[in-house]
Order: sequence, then structure tokens, then C-alpha cells
Amino acid sequence: MHAFAARVTGDSYFSLLLRFGIIPVGLFSGVYFPVAALPGTVRPLAYLSPLWHATEMSRAATLGGALSFVSVLGHVAYLGAWLAVGFWLAVRVFRRRLVT
Repeated sequence: MHAFAARVTGDSYFSLLLRFGIIPVGLFSGVYFPVAALPGTVRPLAYLSPLWHATEMSRAATLGGALSFVSVLGHVAYLGAWLAVGFWLAVRVFRRRLVT
């Protein structure tokens, strides 16, 4: 999101980000209804969503679900990868924008 904010020239693009980025991720990540209820073609996309990984860990922590140490480590590693790539992109875009 920070890299996107550095690239856009006006604030009207944020409504597009909300409509075509954040809302679909929220709908297809298992926050409001189980991912198993999704069609088979959309289900792999839900598993790629970082919000699904965070939702799974939150549900296990609050509802007492049984996640193994390996699955928690996998979820944290996946979220960390998204964090690292997003941070790298944001720094790169901000540097380019500030230098020129």
C-alpha cells in the first residue's frame, strides 16, 4: 500500500485500490465465511491471500484451534515474505520519487 501511495499522483486512486484490491481480499480470505464454501476455482486464490493466513492464526489463537508449530511457522513465514517484499517495493519507489 505504501508503494502504491508513492506512485499515484492524486487521491482518487485510493478508491480504486479499495474497490478492486482490499474488498476482494477481504471477501475471499475466509474472514466472513469459510473458504471451503468458495468455488473450487477461487479457493487456491484464497489460500494465496495474506489475510487468510492471518485469519487462520487469529482463529486458532482466539477459538483454541489446534495449529501445529510447523503450520504457525509457515503462516508467519508467508506473512513475513509479504512484509519484506512490500517494504522493499515501498523503499524503492520512495527513493526513486524523492531523488527525481
